Amino acid sequence: MAKTSKSKGGQPENTNAVFHGIYSRSQDALRLRARRVRRRVANCYQNYPWLTPYDKPAVQSWAELDVITSIMFTLLEQGGVVSSVTKDGDYTVRRLLSEYRNFMNLKSKYEHELGMSPAGRLSLGSKAILNDSNGSTLNQWAQGGGAE
Repeated sequence: MAKTSKSKGGQPENTNAVFHGIYSRSQDALRLRARRVRRRVANCYQNYPWLTPYDKPAVQSWAELDVITSIMFTLLEQGGVVSSVTKDGDYTVRRLLSEYRNFMNLKSKYEHELGMSPAGRLSLGSKAILNDSNGSTLNQWAQGGGAE
């Protein structure tokens, strides 16, 4: 699963370095990650009609966070969240879990600011329109007269 980093000459650079795939720099990995980001950005503009071209940097940052957190979740799911157990029976939690939590916190802030969450949509007011058949605004929805 984990392998060490090697320099161009084939000699190990750092035997402590472990590849986990989150920050991979190979051309294929970067192309795939860029494609995932572009696809998420396109889906945002399709699903959230209130987003404008001025929102693109924030949407792009959210999409990058979404890709990274999905990779982190997969790694945590495969490796577990506990790295070791002490003699006293105490568990040591993986550092990746804390990083994942921080990234998810940041991602949820982006979602709120972009109106991707219910509270975020309400804060946008009448700019955000629900994707229901009758086109109810968020103000109507908040008053109980919108989507049902």
